[in-house]
Amino acid sequence: GIAQLETKIDTVISLIDEAARRETQDLLSQVRGLAELYENSWALTDIGKAETDLQRVWQDASALQDKAEWRARHALGNPSLGYSAARPFLDAFAVISGLRIAALLACDEVEAARRVERDSAEKLQRMTGALGLADLVPIEMQGKARAGSGEWLVEKARATKTVTPILSEIRAREQALATRTTALTVLDLAKVRPREWLEEARHESEAEVLVLASSAAL
Repeated sequence: GIAQLETKIDTVISLIDEAARRETQDLLSQVRGLAELYENSWALTDIGKAETDLQRVWQDASALQDKAEWRARHALGNPSLGYSAARPFLDAFAVISGLRIAALLACDEVEAARRVERDSAEKLQRMTGALGLADLVPIEMQGKARAGSGEWLVEKARATKTVTPILSEIRAREQALATRTTALTVLDLAKVRPREWLEEARHESEAEVLVLASSAAL
């Protein structure tokens, strides 16, 4: 959730300059504010007002998602930062996407929600889809042993073991982001509106509805 996201973003604060640090904190604050607006909309008895607030959530969150994407791309393209620095922003990107989809489904805007899911999944694929062991292992090994030496072989095995879970995390995030609206087909067959489904889920589970999927990506 938001608190977990904040913890992850804090891990890269020391790697970025003061201006970027302020931007990160501002991004997180705005995401939290929109998440609260989403949550509070469910308490409103005026459905019109609730839908207005939900429309603001998905619209305003679009700019925040763009910011998270830009920061992630910047880190991924900077050899001194890399995936470890991009990770909190990739998580932020995924959380914001989920928030936008949840807001749209709460307004029963099915096609718009699917479009956000599709666009977000495509952007994430462009950022991390090509990452593999061949990319992550050399970064993990950087400067730790002379290439070709026995020590290098041992270090490579260690690095491979270290980054394999990271690669699984990357794939899980991509899968979760691409499957957030899969339940809609079943709901349509059952003649259940997305808003009704979300409301029922809120009563039955303590899990945050805004992620709408496995939390493996977080």
